[in-house]
Amino acid sequence: ISAVTGVIINHLFLGMPLFESIVYPRVHDQLIYHGSATTTVENDQLEQGPRIHVSNRTRSALLERGHRLVDVDYEGTVQAVSVDLETNEMTAVSDVRKGGYPAGY
Repeated sequence: ISAVTGVIINHLFLGMPLFESIVYPRVHDQLIYHGSATTTVENDQLEQGPRIHVSNRTRSALLERGHRLVDVDYEGTVQAVSVDLETNEMTAVSDVRKGGYPAGY
């Protein structure tokens, strides 16, 4: 849920293009993870290219607020379609975390 929510916020509210919204590094606050409150942060070198990682600035801000950070290599996959209501142009993006292509037909 947090991966989809992040993409929606990035695209609809912050105005990021759909692809960048999906590729953007993810953070997930887990109330109980291995027995304690934890914030997982994405840090992964993808096979097909880019390294996806939460910035040092974001990590520092979370640490200053008392978060316990755990690096994870996967925070979920998002597939999305967006329609520009002014131009009626449709954009579809498959997450690079799963190869950048849809698994269905």
